[in-house]
Amino acid sequence: MNRESLFVFGLCIAALNLFTGKHAMRVFLEPKDKTKHINDSFELICTVTGCSGEIIFTWKTLLDYSIGAKIKTNLTVSRLVFNKLTTEHDQTFVCNVKCGENKQNKAKIRIYSFPTDPVISRADALNLQCVTHNVYPPSKFNIKWFRGDTHISGKKTDTDEEVVRDINSTYTPTEEDRGKNITCKVTLNMDGVPEDRAVRTVTVQYGPQFVAISGNTAVRVGGRLELRCDTDRESNVTWTKLGTKHALVLGNDKELVFEQADWSHAGKYECEARAELGSRRTNVSVTILGPPEVPKIRLSQTTEPREGDNITIFCHLDSIPSVNLTISRTSLNYSKALSSDHAYVSINIPSIQREHSGLYHCDSFNEFGGNRSSIDIKVQERLSAAPNLPKAIIPAVGSVPVLGAAAVLIRYLWRLKKKSQDSVLDELNL
Repeated sequence: MNRESLFVFGLCIAALNLFTGKHAMRVFLEPKDKTKHINDSFELICTVTGCSGEIIFTWKTLLDYSIGAKIKTNLTVSRLVFNKLTTEHDQTFVCNVKCGENKQNKAKIRIYSFPTDPVISRADALNLQCVTHNVYPPSKFNIKWFRGDTHISGKKTDTDEEVVRDINSTYTPTEEDRGKNITCKVTLNMDGVPEDRAVRTVTVQYGPQFVAISGNTAVRVGGRLELRCDTDRESNVTWTKLGTKHALVLGNDKELVFEQADWSHAGKYECEARAELGSRRTNVSVTILGPPEVPKIRLSQTTEPREGDNITIFCHLDSIPSVNLTISRTSLNYSKALSSDHAYVSINIPSIQREHSGLYHCDSFNEFGGNRSSIDIKVQERLSAAPNLPKAIIPAVGSVPVLGAAAVLIRYLWRLKKKSQDSVLDELNL
């Protein structure tokens, strides 16, 4: 019943009592019991019949709280007008009438607040949360979670204080939830609330159900590398190349294309498909096929070696899988097959001699071909004041003929040279 109808109703009752001669005073208060949303406008109408004298209206609450409304009185009718209802108006109001005698009537106003739909968001890395803002009274609300039409979780709101506030509930998704519709349903259990305002829901898709990468993952150098990321639903796709130090984001299209593949394109690629709240990832390893690049060969020292120096010859090739490396020299050969992210091989010559001079080669090869690099080693003669002779020779020089001492010295130097050559042969596995 609206304001005008209530007012007309009060006047009709007063006129009827005057016409029938019934003069027993009666007090009517409408509406008697009403549930209203916070911030709504509202009014209570108090009407008196059966009183021909002076009428005095007074309004109060049952617990003598502040009324917080305007009073408008006209003869036998008084109205209590609320321009904007608040939680302070959630109580019982009393209309008291004095006309020779005192009579009163009471009406209850129930206030609720349920202004917006709930919102589902990420609470943290593992959980979803459903939040409904500015509800009242919070103890009258409950929150339920659904996967499709299946109820999966829920609770009644616990509160120690009936004030306008936010309420929330968390849910931990499982693998079964991926790609499914997740619904948060918030219900206000309160008499008098219109059905269309007592329940609010929100539904979201929790991530894609599957993510798959297709394409040729073994590509020749110079060929076309194309990968495609497919999901069960429309999702935002992000391609990333995984690395040992950091990941490199490559793009957001479903297709990742390199028209001319080179060695740098080898590695592991990840596709992440992200929906409203959840995401799913998968990865694939890409192999680039072709002959290895030119290997790098160098000495352990930057200057030309001299006789007796301890040197190492290094040969390496960066980031080429399944490659063999060989270090070789005419009449001397050393080889070792390697399969690693950094192909590497070396040989050591502990006391190099001039006979070790020559052209050394480093060959890299696999089933698709090979390459070579070389280094020319020229061993320089060491200029020395005197050889480090063994003690057995020193006294011989002073006590026997010079020819005998020379023979002893020649045999010593020959043994020293043979020992150096044998060490190199051992290193070269010959």
